[in-house]
Order: sequence, then structure tokens, then C-alpha cells
Amino acid sequence: MIKKALLIGIVFLCVLNIHAQENSGCLSKHQLIRMQSSSLDDIRMFLNNEGWSFDGAKSNQSYNYFDYPINYNIVSWVSLLNYNGGNMILYNSTGKPNIVIYQSNSSCFNDLLQSFTSTKGKTSVDEDKLVTIFKENSIIIEFREYKNDYSSRQFSILVYNSTALYQEIQILKEQAEALKKAEVEQKKKYDNAIADGDVLFSSSKFESAKIKYLTALEVENNVLVQSKIELCDKAICEKLISKGESLYNANQYEKALSVFTEAKDCSKSLLSLQEKIKITEKKILDGKINTIQSKADLYFNDKKYDLALDNYNSILLLYKSNVYASERIKQILDIKNILAKRSTTVFSYKSTNKNDLIQFQNLLLDDMKLQINKYKEGSLNLNYLISFDTLGNNLSAVKNISTSLTGYTTNLSNITSNGTLKPSSEGGYFLASQENLTFDVKWSTTKNLFKSNSKGIFQNEYPNQNLNSVERFINKQPFKYGKYIFEIKNKEVNGKTYSNINLVKYKTVGPEAALFSMLMPGMGTLKVTYGKKGWGRFTCFLLSSGLSIGSKLYSDTQYKSYLGATSQADIDKYYNNANISHKIALISGGISATIYLYDIIWVISKGAKNIKDSKPLRKQLQQGPVQIQNQSITWQ
Repeated sequence: MIKKALLIGIVFLCVLNIHAQENSGCLSKHQLIRMQSSSLDDIRMFLNNEGWSFDGAKSNQSYNYFDYPINYNIVSWVSLLNYNGGNMILYNSTGKPNIVIYQSNSSCFNDLLQSFTSTKGKTSVDEDKLVTIFKENSIIIEFREYKNDYSSRQFSILVYNSTALYQEIQILKEQAEALKKAEVEQKKKYDNAIADGDVLFSSSKFESAKIKYLTALEVENNVLVQSKIELCDKAICEKLISKGESLYNANQYEKALSVFTEAKDCSKSLLSLQEKIKITEKKILDGKINTIQSKADLYFNDKKYDLALDNYNSILLLYKSNVYASERIKQILDIKNILAKRSTTVFSYKSTNKNDLIQFQNLLLDDMKLQINKYKEGSLNLNYLISFDTLGNNLSAVKNISTSLTGYTTNLSNITSNGTLKPSSEGGYFLASQENLTFDVKWSTTKNLFKSNSKGIFQNEYPNQNLNSVERFINKQPFKYGKYIFEIKNKEVNGKTYSNINLVKYKTVGPEAALFSMLMPGMGTLKVTYGKKGWGRFTCFLLSSGLSIGSKLYSDTQYKSYLGATSQADIDKYYNNANISHKIALISGGISATIYLYDIIWVISKGAKNIKDSKPLRKQLQQGPVQIQNQSITWQ
């Protein structure tokens, strides 16, 4: 009897454990109802203790459930105890009862629905959902199962105070109706104003028509009304504009400007008029500037820089944004400055020929990138002096070079002689200039093995080197477990490091893991799930096998005693013990056999799935190494 009780206990614990795992994280009926009337602090403390994680404030989506955007604050939590265990959404507002929306999985949803079987509920079917409603006092518990909706709200449980919620919705309905009524009245006012304005406009009463259109504009600002107002303004000012154009055509710009300004005051919306005013003003200003500019240019061409400078400054007094005068003034000052410094100053080539320097540096970088891609390791230390004299002669040369690259001096010679570097000059004068370039490059290539399992991502060699970028890549994979071999090229340029990382090989555990299950159930599962599952099967197999063997041995012992017994009482006792133990041995042995076969089949299936899930990555590798990171070297 003891052995039988032990067997029943083991089986019960296994079933209980499986059920607990499936429903861990589900909330109960009383917990949901309690949250509807609890404070936000109490709810937060309760959910934290139950293994829920706060998910922050949410936007108001109450219209998805109640057809109206009720005015509540919304916060949410996510279950951490049960995969896809659901979301808890709390609608909370001072002075108002809470609205609780529990977005659960199907298991929790059905368990909760069953817990209300003692309470009479009402079920209805809408176009998109199945609704079951229970009522406890003034509290409504509403179970909603949405059709063809696979979002988080598919299985939703709503708990709310029906009286308070219906009052809230009624207020929103009344507000909506009032708004609609006001819109109708405004539409009538708008239509009447437009109609009256059109009649007046047709009668050439443009001022009165404009007043009506302005009334319509107060109701609705649209293109139609604006265009009608513009037509009125255009007609009112037409005669005045015609007078201004006559004066403009007669080159009487001052008088034309006065008339155009008057017309602008009566019709600010006429963009063409505003443009005419600007053009007229510019005509007046240009006439004054052209006279001064002609005189200044004569002085400049004769190299009378001081006199030219005075006249260009006079232009800026009239129009401070005159680009031509500003550029001429800067040019004159630069020429005077250059002439003063040219004989004694060696300029920075970077400041005088920035684009040429960048182009030259890029050519060196491009050539070095080719060398880095070509060789797995190497080095180059280069000191190059760019130099030009006041006659424009190129005196540039290599001061020092040290490299592991065979024949690189030839490549450098080609770069330096291609004409990229040009003499420094300004204002038509050559300048002495110099720039010292230092280029120190070294690189090396290694292969690193990374293993990804249920416990994390681990690196066999060079711990923590480039681990972040590799981890990001592995974690993005649809199936991330397995062995990854990365080729890492580390580059150092003038003290700054860069890295290129490529995946060159990948392997995952497939159906072959079933061989381990044949040796011991659970071991293949550990292999194929990378340590996530397997210990439960291993333990159950050992327990059931041990029980089977133990029961068999005990049964044999009792049977031998039965054969040697002389009294009827002993015969019955030993026979019953042997029989029960024999049955326990058979049952536990059957369980062991079932676990053994199930584990082998499950491992084969899971291994095949691993191969399938990792197929995209392996297909990529068939085309060549997969680029993870490519940090291009730059000039520092």
C-alpha cells in the first residue's frame, strides 16, 4: 500500500507541476473585482508582488471597448510569470471608480470564465466578438473574445462600475450631440453669408460683398472664401493699380511707388502688388547703387584700393546686404593683408587648400583600405610634408616611411604625383604653405568562437572583445542558439581603433541529439534546447525507472515468501503484496518507456525545427561571410 501511495503522489505532483506552469501569472475572480475598487498604490503593490512589471502610461484607447474616449488616466502592467500571460490596463481618475481591463491568454481567460459559473451570466454575439456579462451588485464583469483579432485584446476581461461608466458615456453622448447642433447652425450662417455675398458681388457692390465674405470667413477659413475676398480687393484697387502702372512705365518710379503703397493699404492680399512695390523700390535703389558701383569698379581695376574701398562702403550704407560690394571689400582687405604677410608668413595648407588636402588624404585612405582588405595583417607609418613656395613650386616629399607592405612606396609615389596637390594662392598671388601629415596604421585578423545557449552568449577566446556587437547580431536571429565563428579584423589608425566583424561559420544542434536521449532521456532535450529543458524528463525517468525496479524486486521477494508460507493469513498477505508491487512495477515501467520514446521523438522533431529555423542564416553563409560590423577608417 505504501508503494501504491508513493506512485500516486509522484503522478499527482507531475500533473500539478504541469498545470501550475501553464497557468502561472493568471489573476483570480476576486483579485480582478478587488482591483476595481482599490487605490492605484494598492494595485501597484499587489501586481508587483504577483510578478507583474509596470509598463508605463498609455494613450487613451477606450473607444476600442466603449465607442467613446472616456476621460481617464491609463497605466498598464505586463505579466512576467507566464509567457504571453497578458496585460493589465487600469483606467484611473480621481473621484471615479476604476475600470480594469485584463488582456489575458486563452487559458487564463477560460479559467476565469469557469470561475463565474455559479453566477448567472448573459452571453451575446456581435459581428466581431463573443461577449459574456456577469453582474455582482453594481459591478459588471465582461468577458470579450474578439473574432479574427490576434492582438493583445483578443481575450479581454473588463471590470467596471456600470452606473458610473454609463453616466460618463451619457455625458460624452450629450457633448457630441451639442457639438453637432452647433456645427449645423454655423453651416447655415456660412451658407447665408456666401449667398448674400455672391448677390452683392454680381451687382458690383464689392465693399458690401467683402463684408459678407468676411462674415463667412469667421465661420470657416477656406480657400473658396479667401479667393472671393481677393476678387473683391482686386476689383476695389484695380483703378488705383492701373494708375501706378502707368507711372512706372513712364519711369516715374518715385510717384509710382507712392501709388502702389496706397493700393497696398487697401488690398494686402494682392501678392502681385506687393511684388510691384518691391520691384519699384529696387529700381530706385539700383539706380543709386549702379552709379556708385561703376565709379568703384574703375578704382579697383586701376588698383586704387583705398578709393575703391570708400565707394564700396558707400554702397553698403544704402544696402547693407549688397553681396557684390561686400565681396569686393573683403577681396580688397584680403589683398592688402596678403601683400603685407606674403613675404614673411608660411600659411597652413589646410587653411588655403582644404578641398585639395581632403582629396589627397582620401586617396591615401582608399589605397590603405585596399591593402587592409588584401592582407590579413600589416602596418604603415608615414610622415609626409606638403610644401609650396611663393613661386608655386611643389616641394612636397616623404620625410619618413616604415611599412610591412611590399612595394608600397610605388603606390605612394603614384598618389603624390597625380596632381591632386595644387599651389596655394589668393588674390592672384602664390602663397608659401606647408602641412605635415602623419599616418600610422596597423591591423590584424583573428577568428573567435561564440556559443549561444539558454544561459547566454559566451566567448571561448579573448573574453569580452567585440562582445556587444556580436551579441546584438546573435540576439536578432530568429533562432539564436548554436556555435558562431567570427572573423574579426582590428584596425588602428593614428591611435583610434576600428573593427570589421564577419560571421564565417555557424552550427546548431539538429536531430542527431536524439542519440543522447537514447542513452538517457532528457539529455538529448538538454542538447537540442541548449539547456532550457530536459532536467524534468531526466528526473521523472530516473524516478519511474527506480520505482519500477524497486517494485519488481520487492514483488519477487514477496512472491518467494508466498511460495514458502504455510498459514492462510501469510499466504494472502504475501500474495497481495507481490501482486500490488508487480502492478506498480508494470505501471512505472510503462511510464519510463513512454518518457524514453517520447523524448527521442520530441528531440528529433525539435532538432529538425532548429535546422529549419536557422536556415536563413545558413543560406546567407552559403553566399559568403555575413558582415556584422564594418567600421571604415578615417583620417584623424
